Amino acid sequence: MATATVPPTYTPLPTYTPLPTETPTATSTPTQTPTATHSPTATFTPTPTATYSPTPTATHTPTQTPTPTPTPIPTDTPTPTNTPTPTPFPDRAALTALYHSTGGDDWIDNTNWLSTEPLSSWHGVHTDDNDRVVVIELSENNLVGNLSPDIGQLTELRHVFMDRNVLSGPIPREIGGLGNLIDLHVGGNRLSGELPAVIGQLKNLKSLRAWENQLSGAIPRELGGLGNLEELMLGHNLLNGNIPVELGDLMRLRWLSLSGNQLSGLIPPELGRLSSLEFLLLGDNQLAGPIPPELGGLQNVKQIFIGKNQLTGWIPRELGGLANLEDLSLMGNRLRGSIPPELGNLANLMHLDLLGNLLTGSIPGELGNLSELRWLTLQDNQLRGEIPSELAGLVNLEVASIGNNDFTGCVSRKLSEIIPQGVVDHIGLSYCRTEPQVSADKKALIAFYNATDGANWADDTGWLTTAPIDRWHGVKTDGSGRVIELTLPRNQLSGHITEKIGDLSRLQVLNLFDNSIGGPLPEVIGELGRLTRLDLGRNSFTGLIPMQIGELTNLEVLDLGDNNLTGEIPETMWRLARLEELSLRANLLNGPISAGIANLTHLESLDLYHNDFSSEIPAEIGELSKLVYLVLVNNKLSGAIPAELSQLRNAMMIDLAGNRLVGGIPPELSQIDTLEHLFLGYNNLQGDIPSELGNLTKLKSLGLSENRLTGSIPASLGNLVDLEFLSLLDNQLSGAIPVELSQLQNLETFNISGNAELTGCIPANLTRVRHNDLSSVALPTCQ
Repeated sequence: MATATVPPTYTPLPTYTPLPTETPTATSTPTQTPTATHSPTATFTPTPTATYSPTPTATHTPTQTPTPTPTPIPTDTPTPTNTPTPTPFPDRAALTALYHSTGGDDWIDNTNWLSTEPLSSWHGVHTDDNDRVVVIELSENNLVGNLSPDIGQLTELRHVFMDRNVLSGPIPREIGGLGNLIDLHVGGNRLSGELPAVIGQLKNLKSLRAWENQLSGAIPRELGGLGNLEELMLGHNLLNGNIPVELGDLMRLRWLSLSGNQLSGLIPPELGRLSSLEFLLLGDNQLAGPIPPELGGLQNVKQIFIGKNQLTGWIPRELGGLANLEDLSLMGNRLRGSIPPELGNLANLMHLDLLGNLLTGSIPGELGNLSELRWLTLQDNQLRGEIPSELAGLVNLEVASIGNNDFTGCVSRKLSEIIPQGVVDHIGLSYCRTEPQVSADKKALIAFYNATDGANWADDTGWLTTAPIDRWHGVKTDGSGRVIELTLPRNQLSGHITEKIGDLSRLQVLNLFDNSIGGPLPEVIGELGRLTRLDLGRNSFTGLIPMQIGELTNLEVLDLGDNNLTGEIPETMWRLARLEELSLRANLLNGPISAGIANLTHLESLDLYHNDFSSEIPAEIGELSKLVYLVLVNNKLSGAIPAELSQLRNAMMIDLAGNRLVGGIPPELSQIDTLEHLFLGYNNLQGDIPSELGNLTKLKSLGLSENRLTGSIPASLGNLVDLEFLSLLDNQLSGAIPVELSQLQNLETFNISGNAELTGCIPANLTRVRHNDLSSVALPTCQ
């Protein structure tokens, strides 16, 4: 096995060559797929070859990389006819113009050009049986000058191969008239100007290669209409602006290379729809924002290079589902958070480059599952903790670059077979005399004990003793002795949570409910990527909810309720797609409830009680089909109650009381036949009480107090035979009290006071309800 030391700067060894970049090794075959060399240097510059060769020249070629088919004549040449016609004058004239505009006298091979011989005998020209030009094959032939606009007269042209010449000037707009064109290869020249939008008219185009030119301006969104396009290779130009979202419509695209430009803006999530894509090369631009989790939909992708940008946020765990991925480079960005353990599922991965980001947390042991990995680059981050012994499973590793981090502990003997001595010395570690134990976890627990005034806990049995840590009160470990649960509810903890909590990298449950812990929530909590339950409710935490909370993508239960947290809910929280219970109740949170909440498709309980949220209720909450409890009481929510809440077909409680809601009560709520508790009181609701509410036959509580409701009490409410609580206090209801309400035999609370316009009499059994309030309703009891 090759040995490797960690260099002071990022200079990978030349022995490994991952998947190709956008430069093909041959351009003369219309149907070929490019097979270029790709060395993982910081520049990712294409390496042209001098002559055509049907086999790749790379030192390492993955078996699944397409190999060019050395067929000199296109397979899509039209079927011959019996009567050839003379060469049309426009074709000969157009070729003559091309010859003169590109310095034909100085071409490497200009055999028969400008002669009276048939055009098919001119070097690089192929014609059909009607003597119409269908192929121009002049790659690496010293063409110098401009592309003549007369090329637009070659209306039968199907394939243009002019790679690696010295062409300059713009791509002529007339090329948009070549409706039969399948391949347009003009890479490796000096073409300038904007890429003509008229290329979007070439509906038969399969391959557009214009890499390594001086093209500028924006990528035309019209390219999104090229439904047959399989290759779009525009790398190493001067293109700017955003990546058009329309490129997400190119469902046959296998190769998208836009590296080495000046592109900015976000990576469009729409690119995740490109199910045929094999190569996604967007590196060395100025792209910003997060990596879209939608890229997890690229099930055929082999290479993703989006390094050397300005990307922020986290590495999406969805990338761990890309079963065919061989090369993943995210180097040179501003990515934060921990390395997702899901990357350990990439069974075919050979190259993982995360160099030069702001990654924290520990190296997930799951990376040891990457048995095909040859190149691992984690250098220049903020990683911490011990190097997991599971990395000993990287039996094919050739290069390991992990310096300039904050690792602790020692390197196991098994791991020493993978990470050589030079690397270990460079990162300031040593080899373990015995196999690594749980020293980092124990140190983190001791720091936690001290930071939370452990001496005054209600129960600190075993803590700080020589007993195994799984005998310390509230601590549970796995089979290897690593801490997986820390459960200390109602244990009189105070103080604060130490940053060392981030070293408990295998922690799955952190339950500190109902203590007196204060201070801010530490950002390092975001490094606990295996957490499924985080219960910090009923403490005294202050400050903002850290945006790093969005890294806990395995979280199922999150309780931050009953604290003193301020600010808005971070948008990153809506990334917690596995969340089932979310409680932020009784804090000082403000701002909107984002429509991004629709991402929490597994949510069963949402409790935002008693904060200062001030937006409208997002209609997207109606998309949470598993929601059982919706509690938004006592905020400053405004606007109408969304009728979309009627889609919550599993809801048992909806509590929207104590807000500033207006409009009517949506009759559609009657479609939630599971509903047991509906509280809409203390708002500014108007209109009638919908008679449809009488269809909610499982309803036990109906609270409509202190609104501006008018009209009569619907007789249909008498159908609610399970009703225990009915409050219509302080509205503007009128008319007679329906005798049907006497059917409510289970009623324990009945309040209709403050409705001065009610008439008639009160059914006798309602006057005997245990908790009734009939004050200000001067009505007799029905006889």
